[in-house]
Amino acid sequence: MQIKLIPIGNSFGIRLPKSIIKQFNFDKNNLEIVIKENGILITAISDVPPLQDWDKLFLEAKKNGFDSKNDEAEFSDWDTTLADGIE
Repeated sequence: MQIKLIPIGNSFGIRLPKSIIKQFNFDKNNLEIVIKENGILITAISDVPPLQDWDKLFLEAKKNGFDSKNDEAEFSDWDTTLADGIE
Protein backbone atom coordinates (compact mmCIF):
# COMPACT_ATOMS: atom_id res chain seq x y z
CA MET A 1 0.00 0.00 0.00
CA GLN A 2 1.30 3.43 -0.88
CA ILE A 3 0.09 6.65 0.70
CA LYS A 4 1.13 10.29 0.41
CA LEU A 5 2.20 12.68 3.14
CA ILE A 6 -0.28 15.49 3.64
CA PRO A 7 0.63 18.94 4.99
CA ILE A 8 -0.82 19.79 8.41
CA GLY A 9 0.33 23.26 9.44
CA ASN A 10 4.13 23.17 9.66
CA SER A 11 4.11 19.36 9.88
CA PHE A 12 3.06 16.42 7.75
CA GLY A 13 0.70 13.55 8.41
CA ILE A 14 -0.63 10.39 6.85
CA ARG A 15 -4.18 9.14 6.36
CA LEU A 16 -4.84 5.53 7.23
CA PRO A 17 -7.74 3.68 5.64
CA LYS A 18 -10.67 2.96 7.95
CA SER A 19 -10.10 -0.80 7.49
CA ILE A 20 -6.59 -0.49 9.00
CA ILE A 21 -7.89 1.68 11.86
CA LYS A 22 -10.47 -1.00 12.72
CA GLN A 23 -8.13 -3.97 12.19
CA PHE A 24 -5.57 -2.69 14.69
CA ASN A 25 -8.00 -0.94 17.08
CA PHE A 26 -6.38 2.42 16.46
CA ASP A 27 -9.75 4.09 17.03
CA LYS A 28 -9.90 3.00 20.70
CA ASN A 29 -6.33 3.65 21.81
CA ASN A 30 -3.52 6.09 21.86
CA LEU A 31 -0.78 5.28 19.39
CA GLU A 32 2.92 4.80 19.90
CA ILE A 33 5.45 5.52 17.16
CA VAL A 34 8.78 3.72 17.41
CA ILE A 35 11.68 4.83 15.23
CA LYS A 36 13.27 1.83 13.49
CA GLU A 37 16.43 1.58 11.39
CA ASN A 38 14.53 1.66 8.11
CA GLY A 39 11.19 3.24 9.04
CA ILE A 40 8.65 3.64 11.81
CA LEU A 41 6.40 1.22 13.67
CA ILE A 42 2.94 2.41 14.73
CA THR A 43 1.20 0.39 17.46
CA ALA A 44 -1.89 0.83 19.60
CA ILE A 45 -1.25 1.45 23.29
CA SER A 46 -3.46 -0.51 25.64
CA ASP A 47 -4.92 1.01 28.79
CA VAL A 48 -3.46 -1.94 30.73
CA PRO A 49 0.03 -1.14 32.04
CA PRO A 50 2.86 -3.44 30.91
CA LEU A 51 3.47 -6.45 33.15
CA GLN A 52 6.93 -5.21 34.17
CA ASP A 53 5.27 -2.16 35.81
CA TRP A 54 2.81 -4.13 37.97
CA ASP A 55 5.12 -4.55 40.98
CA LYS A 56 5.70 -0.80 41.11
CA LEU A 57 1.96 -0.13 40.77
CA PHE A 58 1.08 -2.57 43.57
CA LEU A 59 3.67 -0.99 45.88
CA GLU A 60 2.27 2.45 45.09
CA ALA A 61 -1.28 1.23 45.82
CA LYS A 62 -0.12 -0.20 49.15
CA LYS A 63 1.48 3.14 50.06
CA ASN A 64 -1.87 4.77 49.27
CA GLY A 65 -3.76 2.50 51.66
CA PHE A 66 -4.73 -0.53 49.58
CA ASP A 67 -4.75 -3.66 51.76
CA SER A 68 -4.78 -6.96 49.84
CA LYS A 69 -6.03 -8.73 53.00
CA ASN A 70 -9.21 -6.72 52.58
CA ASP A 71 -9.86 -7.69 48.94
CA GLU A 72 -13.47 -8.69 49.64
CA ALA A 73 -14.34 -5.16 50.75
CA GLU A 74 -12.24 -3.57 48.01
CA PHE A 75 -13.92 -5.53 45.22
CA SER A 76 -17.40 -6.30 46.58
CA ASP A 77 -19.04 -4.25 43.83
CA TRP A 78 -17.48 -6.53 41.21
CA ASP A 79 -19.99 -9.29 42.00
CA THR A 80 -22.82 -7.27 40.47
CA THR A 81 -20.62 -6.12 37.59
CA LEU A 82 -19.66 -9.68 36.70
CA ALA A 83 -23.32 -10.67 36.52
CA ASP A 84 -24.31 -7.77 34.25
CA GLY A 85 -25.68 -9.05 30.97
CA ILE A 86 -25.63 -12.70 32.01
CA GLU A 87 -29.17 -13.93 32.28
